[in-house]
Amino acid sequence: MPDSLHFIDDALAQARALEKAGQSARAARLYREVLQRQPGNKLAKKRLKALETTQARSGMPPARPEQSRLNAMVALYQQGRLPDALAAALELCRQFPGFQPIHNFLGVTYAKMGQDLAALESYDRALEIEPGAAEVLNNRGNALGRLGRHREARESFERALRVQPDYAEAHNGLGNSLQVLGQHEAAVSAYRHALALRADYVEAHNNLGNALSELGRQEQALEHLAAALELNPGFAQAHNNRGRVLLSLGRYQQAAQCFSDALTLQPDYYEAMAGLGNTLNQAGQHLQAIDCFTRALELQPDYLPAHTGLGMALSDAGNYPS
Repeated sequence: MPDSLHFIDDALAQARALEKAGQSARAARLYREVLQRQPGNKLAKKRLKALETTQARSGMPPARPEQSRLNAMVALYQQGRLPDALAAALELCRQFPGFQPIHNFLGVTYAKMGQDLAALESYDRALEIEPGAAEVLNNRGNALGRLGRHREARESFERALRVQPDYAEAHNGLGNSLQVLGQHEAAVSAYRHALALRADYVEAHNNLGNALSELGRQEQALEHLAAALELNPGFAQAHNNRGRVLLSLGRYQQAAQCFSDALTLQPDYYEAMAGLGNTLNQAGQHLQAIDCFTRALELQPDYLPAHTGLGMALSDAGNYPS
């Protein structure tokens, strides 16, 4: 520990001397070495940030890691080795704190691991470096949406689209935020923009189907859900959503088939199990419906629609709980 503290004091003194001598790159390397040993060192953070700000204003590109290290980090992510990818990204962030793509990648990795608050911090750091990074703004919007902060998510997607109007994913993300906020017509418009840019955008077809269904335009909704399934027959969510629309139209046999297809693809899909229960109950098959609702609650005990459906099915079957 004393040796480490001696190194830090000596390195900080050398870095300041290098700064005064106009050797900013060498000074920055020393500050990064200090932060590797002592990540919370306030002086090193402050001086490194000042050097990076000066560098950005001068138009010089930020220091960046070797491409081989970036490729290795991405490979870890693609192999599903997320903790290793995270460790590699954190190390590169310490060494190259002014390189925006590393912070964005760190955010994506945190998000994949279900740590959206940490992801949001990484995206915000990336935007400090490059405020107009459309991809970061889109990723940030997705993280905010998962955190339930839908108004902030909408603003982030809108910022991304001001920078890059032809960004299909940001139009789709904006639609998702608007949909949750109850602005269904605006959501429809956003999804249509996404599809105008990418006609084979499966998620946008599915989401547009949901938005149209909310507006009571069920036949149009079915068209887009069918388009999603034509593009990706294994899309369980689209099967479930199509089942919900068909159920609302009283087309019980087709609805039951959709819910069953969703469950074949994803056996633990409790929403689809409850949807099948609703369909069977409305078709007069109360005992089978009870079985479905019971199974849905085994999968997700606090799923309110399954509790409600089970109560209705028991009542319709004449089995009133004591």
